[in-house]
Amino acid sequence: MATIVVQMREPAASGPDGAVPAALAAVARRLGLVLLPQFAGVSDPELARYLVAEAPASADVESAAAELRALAEVDAAYVQPEASLPGL
Repeated sequence: MATIVVQMREPAASGPDGAVPAALAAVARRLGLVLLPQFAGVSDPELARYLVAEAPASADVESAAAELRALAEVDAAYVQPEASLPGL
């Protein structure tokens, strides 16, 4: 499963559903992405702007990130590289 990091222009609304802008939620739903806060439980509004979008293995994550970046509510979206050990 690939992960896309999303930086919104404004923090997600507080509340039980962690509401995100409707346009962002609609695109994520259409692409099969699951949006989660990157820094869950923080009160800092700057950190509340960051989400992670978990993408199914079959998703074209580069295209999905580009589509997210095109939204007015999104400042940045990029595919998080796979973790790896440093080479020696």
